[in-house]
Amino acid sequence: MERWIGDIRSSLRSLLRSPTFSIVALATIGLGIGANVAIFSVVHAVLLRPLPYHQPDRLVHIWTTGEDAPKGPLSAPDVAAYREQATLFEGIAARFRTGDATLTGTEVPQHVRVEALTWDFFGLLGVKPALGRGFTAEDAVMPPREPDSPPPIRPVIMSHAIWQRAFGEDPDIVGRTIAVSGASALVIGVMPEGFRVIRDAEVARSSDAELWWTIPWDLSQG
Repeated sequence: MERWIGDIRSSLRSLLRSPTFSIVALATIGLGIGANVAIFSVVHAVLLRPLPYHQPDRLVHIWTTGEDAPKGPLSAPDVAAYREQATLFEGIAARFRTGDATLTGTEVPQHVRVEALTWDFFGLLGVKPALGRGFTAEDAVMPPREPDSPPPIRPVIMSHAIWQRAFGEDPDIVGRTIAVSGASALVIGVMPEGFRVIRDAEVARSSDAELWWTIPWDLSQG
C-alpha cells in the first residue's frame, strides 16, 4: 500500500511539473472515451439491440430506388400492388404520413403528431395495445357520407406517453371520443409503454407519432 501511494504521489508531481502536457493528455483521453461511447451507442442501436417487435429477424423494409432518389418511399398504388401480387411475404403493411395536429378535449390542448397506417400494421409487427384493441379491417372502411354531413368518427390508437401526459393514465380512456384538429376520433386502444415505430431500420430511428389512425384502403388505391 505504501509503495502504491508513493507511485501516485510521484505521478501527481510529474503532472504538476508539466501542466500543459497534462491538460493535453487528459483532453485526449476524454475525447477518446467520448468517441468510443458514441460509436458503441450507434453499433448497439443498429446491430446489437433487436427491434422491439415479434420475430424482428423476419421483418424487411421495402423502398423504391431511382437515379435521383437512391432510397425513396413507395406510393400507395405500389403498396397495393405488392399486397395483391407479392408471394414472398406473409403480409405487407405501410405507414403513409406523419403530420401535426392539436388534441383537444383535455384540460390543456396538446400538440401531437399523427400517423396514418394500414389497419394491419401493428398486427404485422406482433404488437398489441396495452389497453383496448388494435385496428381491424372494418376500421379502414370509409362509410358513405351525405353532402354537408360531418366527417365520420375515426378510430384512433394513442401512445402511452400521450395517454399519460394528456389524460393522466385514465383507465377509462378506451371508448372516449376526443378531437384531433377538430375531427372526432374514438380511442380504441393505448400502446405499451416505450413502443415506437421504427422509421429507418438502418439507424434505428423512430417516428415521433403519438396518435395513429388508419387510412381507408380504397382511398389509398386511388
